[in-house]
Amino acid sequence: INLYLTPIINRDIEKVEKVEHSINFQKKLIFILGAATLLMLMFPKLMLTIMFSEKFAEVSPLLFYFVISQFILQLASVQQALLIGVDDAKFYMIITTIGQLICAFLCFVTVPILGIKGAGVAQIVGNSFIFVVTLIRLRANHNYRVPIKIILLQSYVFSVLILAGLICNQVA
Repeated sequence: INLYLTPIINRDIEKVEKVEHSINFQKKLIFILGAATLLMLMFPKLMLTIMFSEKFAEVSPLLFYFVISQFILQLASVQQALLIGVDDAKFYMIITTIGQLICAFLCFVTVPILGIKGAGVAQIVGNSFIFVVTLIRLRANHNYRVPIKIILLQSYVFSVLILAGLICNQVA
C-alpha cells in the first residue's frame, strides 16, 4: 500500500481522482489479500512450519485471530492512505493512536485471562476501530462513500475467511 497507493494519492490531483484510485486499489487488494489469507486460514500448521519452524505448529489454532486482524488492518490502510491524501493526516494519527491504545489496553485485560488468544482478540478490536472510524471520518468530512460493490465484496470475502478459519482450523 505504501509503495503503490500512497504516492498516487499524495499527488496534486483532484479529490475525485484520489477516491477512484483508492477504490480501484481496494478491489484488487481484496482479492489478493483474501486469497493469501484464505491459504493461511486453511493450512495454518503448514504455513507456520514453512515461515518459521514446526515448533510453531502447536499454536496454529491461534493464527486465526492474528491473520483476521491483519486482514482488517490492510483494508483499513487503504482508507488511511486516502485520509492522508486528502490532507487529514492529523486525524489519521489520532485514529491510529487510539486504535493502538485500545489494543494495548485490551491486551492488558485479556491476556491474563485468555493468554495469546487475548492478544489476537485485542488486535481484531483495535484494527476494527481503525477501519470503522477512518471510514466514518472520510464520510463525515470528505463526503466519501464506499461503493456498495466494495462493501459487498469485503463482506463476502470476510465471511468466507471467517467460515474457512472455523471449518479448517480448530480455533482455540
